[in-house]
Parts: sequence; structure tokens; C-alpha cells
Amino acid sequence: MIDAKALAPGFDDYVVSSQRVFRLALAGLSRPCLAWELNGVRLAPQTPLPPLAAALALTLLDSATPVWLSASWRQAADWLRFHRGCPVREQADEAAFVLAASPAELPPLSALNQGSERYPDSSATVVLGSVMPLDGQRAWLAKGPGIDGSIIFRGHGLDDDFLEQWRLNRASYPLGTDVLLAGDKHLAGLPRSVSLEEWPGGDRACM
Repeated sequence: MIDAKALAPGFDDYVVSSQRVFRLALAGLSRPCLAWELNGVRLAPQTPLPPLAAALALTLLDSATPVWLSASWRQAADWLRFHRGCPVREQADEAAFVLAASPAELPPLSALNQGSERYPDSSATVVLGSVMPLDGQRAWLAKGPGIDGSIIFRGHGLDDDFLEQWRLNRASYPLGTDVLLAGDKHLAGLPRSVSLEEWPGGDRACM
């Protein structure tokens, strides 16, 4: 039996909202490690995912994109099938999109679909919740395409384990996974082409 929450509405206006969310995701990946705010998009209050994660899922998923959900977000499986027709996978390495409620629930990046030498763009994309872009005590120096020189990146919720995983992910470029960090209202992109290093120099950003 399908839970009533699976039939909860999504966007108030799918066409306009999905276009705005798509531009937000594109901005996050083309201008990495900056906080991009979601504006002008309304979701039904019954949505079984946090607003920004729900908006990304409604925009980026379709019947051709298998998805994996971490334990805290498994209740959204029927809702996603209903709205987007996407197949939900039990194994994360079979998914084109990996939706994880927090870094603690994210499988190792190396265990996800890395793409292939011929089709590196066939790798998995991660939507990672419970991360507040540009907020936190820890800071990293980010460099790579889309960044003018270097920039200080803060992501509350990211830890040493994620940083080590990211180093390995970056080392496998052009293979590897891209990550969208979804906070309450702000998104930041971490494409596989970006490197992160510990930043010991206080709060001054290098631009």
C-alpha cells in the first residue's frame, strides 16, 4: 500500500520552478564553493524531503535516472516514483543520483558509479543534505575550474573523512562523482574537478 505522503504535491508551478532550480544547480557546479540561494520556488509543506533536496530531486530526476536514498530519506521513495517515475535502487553503486540526508549516511564516494573513460559523465551525482555551505568552523582552500585563483570554502557538517574521500575523488578525475551540498536554502557545488586542502590561515579568503 502506498502511503498518503507519496501523493503529496511537489512544485506549485513545475515549469517555472524546475527552470529556476536547474539554473541554481548549474550555477553551483560552474561556480563551485559559493553559496547560491534558492528563491521564487514554492513546495507543498507535506514534501517528504527537505525543501532544497526535494526541489533538486523534482528537477534532476526522471524515469531514466535511477536513484538511491539514504536511510533517513527512504520515506521519499514512493513520492519520487509518483512525481518523477524514477527507479529506486537498493545498491548505491547502481544509482545515477545518490540522495543522502547527511555525510554520515553517505556511502564512500569511491563505492559510487565513477563513470568510464569513454563516458565519464555517466558517473553518479550526489545530493548531500545537512550541510550548510559557507558556514562552519573548518575551512578549506578550494581550487579548480570556475574558481578565480582560489577561495576559502566552509561546509558545516563536512569532516576529515569526507576531505580524504574528496582527495581520492579528485585524483581519479575525469572519473569520479560530483556533489551538490544542500542546506536549508543555500546550495554549493563540488564538481570532481575541484581540489580541497586544509586552510590554516584564518578567515581571509583568497580570490
